[in-house]
Amino acid sequence: MQLSLELKNNFEKWFSEIDSLASEFSFSNLYLFREVHKYELFFDPLPHLKGVSRENEKFIMPLTQPFQPYLKLLKEGEYLFPLTNLTGLVSHRHEAIEKEKDYLYHTEKLRDLPGRKLASRRNLLHQFENNALIDIKDLNPDLIQDALQVLDAWHQNKDGDYDSCKEALLLMGELNLTGHLIYDAKEPIGFVLGELLPKQYLMHFAKAKPDIKGLTPFMYQTTAARLPSNIEWMNLEPDLGIDDLRQAKMSYDPDLLLEKYRIYP
Repeated sequence: MQLSLELKNNFEKWFSEIDSLASEFSFSNLYLFREVHKYELFFDPLPHLKGVSRENEKFIMPLTQPFQPYLKLLKEGEYLFPLTNLTGLVSHRHEAIEKEKDYLYHTEKLRDLPGRKLASRRNLLHQFENNALIDIKDLNPDLIQDALQVLDAWHQNKDGDYDSCKEALLLMGELNLTGHLIYDAKEPIGFVLGELLPKQYLMHFAKAKPDIKGLTPFMYQTTAARLPSNIEWMNLEPDLGIDDLRQAKMSYDPDLLLEKYRIYP
């Protein structure tokens, strides 16, 4: 079965019962990248997704706990993913390999950017604040064209998740996504779009027009400042093996590098 918006409630129920901060346990993440990973939903004998990784390897994603029964579904060349707790999953018949991490930060860290490690981020932030005529607006359907203008400008310099981000903007209501747009002198220059979950805010997309110094830390800070007080974590998701992205996320001194394992037979 192909992923569709009609399945959203099913996934939200399954994920509410799974104790994991892994960014894959989000329907919007799965739906927006369904073509990239060729997701298919199966129910027999347990609900699970089958997909293909960016390295063109086949994997199974469990949708209910416990995860141990899913080991029986694995065939040669497949792996179980994403697992953050290996209890009862590794034996002489199965091995675990860690290839991805989610970058998680305490919300107040990205709000305040405290300490010596983040001094350079604070300095960039202040440079931006001192040089821009800033206005911040909640993303809503009336502002989608402004966000798409930012996305198109970003896309001229970078490849990647353009199509998924564009679809997220157009479907933000259906997918329960929230975010905000940043303007400088009435010109849209950046936006954040993500998903509010019980324990964390998944920052699915943070896009900016190129070469605006200090805009990225400002985007992170404004996101953190606008979150409900009970949200402990901001999850900036994995680096996808991109070295520049890894360095950028490490520069904000993550509080938790959430290791996600693949279990191979």
